[in-house]
Amino acid sequence: MERVSQPPPHRYWQGKGLKIVPVLQWAEPATFDFCFEGIAPDGTVAVSTLGAGKHRLSRKMWTAGMREAIRRLHPDTILLYGVPIDFDFGDTEVVYYKNEVLERRSGYGR
Repeated sequence: MERVSQPPPHRYWQGKGLKIVPVLQWAEPATFDFCFEGIAPDGTVAVSTLGAGKHRLSRKMWTAGMREAIRRLHPDTILLYGVPIDFDFGDTEVVYYKNEVLERRSGYGR
């Protein structure tokens, strides 16, 4: 049986006219060379701060990656999910989305 390759799901939805917002993810600085590839500059991107604020090293890695993403991609808007983090986004517009689960948990003293 011949296998037919299909485009990735985001290509399908783009082809249907929907706007796709790439979600940024990175690890250590060695990943920066490939993790931002294929993302159009000067657009909208999404990123999460979940797990980035609890430990000093996690914050440091998140900050380094976010700084590099801004340097390489020059996003107009960042959709930020999670808790606000102390970071200078410069002139980039940032839209915060709250994490309702964390907010409910904080109401229980966690």
